[in-house]
Amino acid sequence: KAMLTIRATSATSMKAILASIWDEVELLLYLAVIYFLTSHQDDYVSPIIVKSTLAFGGSYGYLMMTRMCHPKKTLPRCIEAEWRSRQLGTIHAVILIVGSVFCFLEWSDLSTQDSWVLNKASNTENLGFYTVFLTCVFVGYLQWDLLWLVYHKKENKDPTAIVHHILYFTMAHYLLHGEDYNFIRPFAWLSFTELSTPFLHLRWFLVTSGRKESRLYVISSICFALTFLFTRVLCYALGLIDLWLARDIWLQFPPGIHYIVVGLHGGFALNLFWARKVIRALRQALRTNKPHNTKDS
Repeated sequence: KAMLTIRATSATSMKAILASIWDEVELLLYLAVIYFLTSHQDDYVSPIIVKSTLAFGGSYGYLMMTRMCHPKKTLPRCIEAEWRSRQLGTIHAVILIVGSVFCFLEWSDLSTQDSWVLNKASNTENLGFYTVFLTCVFVGYLQWDLLWLVYHKKENKDPTAIVHHILYFTMAHYLLHGEDYNFIRPFAWLSFTELSTPFLHLRWFLVTSGRKESRLYVISSICFALTFLFTRVLCYALGLIDLWLARDIWLQFPPGIHYIVVGLHGGFALNLFWARKVIRALRQALRTNKPHNTKDS
């Protein structure tokens, strides 16, 4: 029996060691992919993406050292790490929400053809500036947050978020790469969908700080649900309709663009999957002031 116990303990320890090694290898693989994709962008796009990634990483380090806007009471390390991550997520969302207004305004400066494919060499007037710049910022944030999610996946298991980040940052890299900026037009409504994100994080901050029974929690839950359903379901659906109305343009593009179209529909499917949880959370928040025993979604 003693030998069997020793063997079982050794096997468990070996599994733990192998799992730890794999976690490190997985993180390095993501880093390698990020480096490869970023280094193959042009001299204008690549530096912005790098600076964006480093800016979010540096901001996370600053928040960790100063505990700026953290709760007064000390939280478990994994919760504090997620708190900082959500702070940065909120900042990024606000940047994209404001930026989406400028992206929509750029539509009037672009011809129908240019709004879907904009040649870099002939773009002497720097059309689509806000869209290209914000896309680079968006990619930089997703790269940083993807690394955070992978590093903290044991404490913060969220495979759908990892799938979301991989899907969108690889698509954005593809659209920025090469001789053209592709799909300028859709980024306006895609960035506008971030309108629900600040309310999502506010709900989490309130729950974590013990204020789930407050009126502010109910208000933020309602605002989150309404903005999510409006932007990520309704507006996203309208964006896909706009995409298909322009099919005569992008159907002539290289085959890679067709995978982008599939990816955009995949993102919509993720939104529909999350919408069920959003509606359930809204119903929970609208209940009478009874104790909430279910987990925050």
